[in-house]
Amino acid sequence: MKVLDLTHTVSGRTMVYPGTEPAELTPANTLERDGFRETRLRLYSHTGTHMDAPAHMLPDAPYLDELDAAQFCGKGYVLDCAPLGAGGRVTAEMLRAVPELRTVDFLLLHTGWDAFWGTPDYFGAFPVPTVEAAQALAELGLKGVAVDAMSVDPMDSTEFPVHHVLFEHGILSIENLCNLSEVCGQTVWFAALPLKFQQSDGAPVRAICITYKSTCPGLWPGQVLLYVGSVPAEEALLAFHLGVENGAAVGDVVDMDDVLQPCAGAWRHQLREPVGQRREKRLAEVTAGLVLIDGGVERAGLDEVLEEVAAVGQLRHEAVLVVR
Repeated sequence: MKVLDLTHTVSGRTMVYPGTEPAELTPANTLERDGFRETRLRLYSHTGTHMDAPAHMLPDAPYLDELDAAQFCGKGYVLDCAPLGAGGRVTAEMLRAVPELRTVDFLLLHTGWDAFWGTPDYFGAFPVPTVEAAQALAELGLKGVAVDAMSVDPMDSTEFPVHHVLFEHGILSIENLCNLSEVCGQTVWFAALPLKFQQSDGAPVRAICITYKSTCPGLWPGQVLLYVGSVPAEEALLAFHLGVENGAAVGDVVDMDDVLQPCAGAWRHQLREPVGQRREKRLAEVTAGLVLIDGGVERAGLDEVLEEVAAVGQLRHEAVLVVR
């Protein structure tokens, strides 16, 4: 597992949108005078790497502090837009050609513009989505769109049409990321956690992504594989309980063919180990969020399993899906 920081450091030199005052960081308490350090921060809500709430531009739309924290994290796909160059446009056709977007929560646009951070060129003609592309993203039901540039709209825009389309569909905008070049073309686990203050129309975030290499193809970090079929029910439910202990939740579905054969032997071996060892190892191959049910299970038996699964950790019954 690798954690990659996607966040610019806030300082008095942090770039801000034209018309926004720069951040001020001044010592409030010092070691020499007070025996401890404390810094007074004065900054606008859209300073540095930050998130926009729908309330940023829409009346009666939610603020960030009104949203569930689950809206700020999930699977993301990093689309390389840098080849588009200055003035480039991300089109709806480009997005429809990316199958990964149907299974993720966030689209991360790598424009390469973070290379200009700290220079006037950062305010240049970075690639942005078209309005039609924003509408295509709205159809996917994403949680957010993130970019390593100042905005999802061009710098000379005064109507901010892409922002409006996203916000009208409850999609968050995360701006001024960095380091996306390291994960271009990859599906990652993405999180951007905003500072929580009252009526936050936007807020600075600490944005990260996590990449993970598994010996079981198709499995995602933090997933639980509940395979009902050739694996005895008690073993499957034990695996599920252990996953819940380690923060598991119910999530997506992957193709059973991708995981069944590579994982079956390892799972049976792990499940036979003493409970203490299992908990210490935290089921290394299957680590929060995915439940797979064998499509070969008869409907009556499946309903019984789903009821028991839903009762474990108060997980969402409707999120448990069936694969072939």
